[in-house]
Amino acid sequence: MKYIYDIILNFNERLYEFYEWKDTDNIEYIKKIPIVKVTDKVFSDLKNNEVIVEEKFIKEIYNRCEVYTDYGIERINYACLFCVDDGVIALEFNGNGKSIYISDMCIDEMIDILEYVRKLTVYDLDYKLSIMHQKYLVTREEESMINFIKREISSISKSENIDKLRYIYYECFNRKEENVSKIFLDLDEYISENPSKLFNLLMLSYSKGLQK
Repeated sequence: MKYIYDIILNFNERLYEFYEWKDTDNIEYIKKIPIVKVTDKVFSDLKNNEVIVEEKFIKEIYNRCEVYTDYGIERINYACLFCVDDGVIALEFNGNGKSIYISDMCIDEMIDILEYVRKLTVYDLDYKLSIMHQKYLVTREEESMINFIKREISSISKSENIDKLRYIYYECFNRKEENVSKIFLDLDEYISENPSKLFNLLMLSYSKGLQK
């Protein structure tokens, strides 16, 4: 088994590109982690789906990933880097071999690894597909905005602040609407189309005194 040393990873259920990482994320400072080279198809499957890998592979990587912590060196039971000639991802598995978390890598560390992996032979990984990852059409920042907006609109509805809803609706669609049910339906569709505008409108409504 080959290893990569001294890198940082950011395991999440969803793959966040390195530029989307946040200071509040639980960044892992990896001392040592196994790495295997796979085919382009296998890499795509691992990146875009939940998979279940063979028991033999899980046993091979068990406790091989070491992490720096405030309390010394700890281990992630089942974690591994998977690479092709132009890409690297990290996956964490449960004891049954199912992928549960995924991480991108920072660019400079990935470049260094890609130089190294060209010398590796392809590992014949036995696995089966479990669930295809949801395709996200928004950035992490937009996702946060959308979640905030949905919570705010739900809160407004519970407070029955119809004036605020109508103000937001008018600013979004440049027309008045009296039907409250239609306001909710139209805003719900608008959220995913232009979350930043709706987010700014909510902030502006507070500054204008249209409180919940």
